[in-house]
Amino acid sequence: MLRLATILVALLPVWASAANTLKISTLYPDGTTIVTGLKEAGKEIAEKTEGRVKLKVYPGGVMGDDRAVQRKIRIGQLHGQVAQGGAFASAYKDSQILNVPLAFNNYDEVDAVRAELDPVIQQGLEEGGWVSFGLIDGGFAYVMSENPVKSITDLRNQKLWLPANDEGSAKAAKAFELSPILLNIGSVLTSLQTGAVNAFAAPPVAALTLAVVLAGELPHRYAAAVYLRHPGYP
Repeated sequence: MLRLATILVALLPVWASAANTLKISTLYPDGTTIVTGLKEAGKEIAEKTEGRVKLKVYPGGVMGDDRAVQRKIRIGQLHGQVAQGGAFASAYKDSQILNVPLAFNNYDEVDAVRAELDPVIQQGLEEGGWVSFGLIDGGFAYVMSENPVKSITDLRNQKLWLPANDEGSAKAAKAFELSPILLNIGSVLTSLQTGAVNAFAAPPVAALTLAVVLAGELPHRYAAAVYLRHPGYP
């Protein structure tokens, strides 16, 4: 997450002239790697600016879903968002290109493709009205379940969660004839606890905050998140 801290510190010349609080929202739950990294970045920013610039993180979707957060960014109530690429598909239709299922076999392939596509994605988002400070590596996603899953038939019998407004995942689910439950990421932990959901696809780091087991060894897609702000606000 050092890379993330560097991205946020790049904002300091704009903000350091007066006491300011940079308000960042994300659907990622508190305790996940991304939220922990944001908070650590906030401490670093406060230290380097002697408290003139602070970072306030709103995790777990407490400021609303992606669309609600983007409206709040536009009016200046919030200043930025960390979200999956699909959250900005309406601004740039190819924002999920790195998340295409079964596109990569290893990180060497990911690195080679990202070297070419990261600038393209950032430019596309900017043309769509959003400034990106870089994509955040989310790792490879695996199917995880509370029950053993040894076949597609087994998976079809699970209560599979997929992110709401994630067109890429929705198309993949349709291809495999799955009937997923669509929820914002902030609702997943509660849904797992109540039994409304018992399976999902995510990087293994997600298992540190969600009570699930690995259902297969084949990574089905690469995951990347992105920090964005509206160009009308510093």
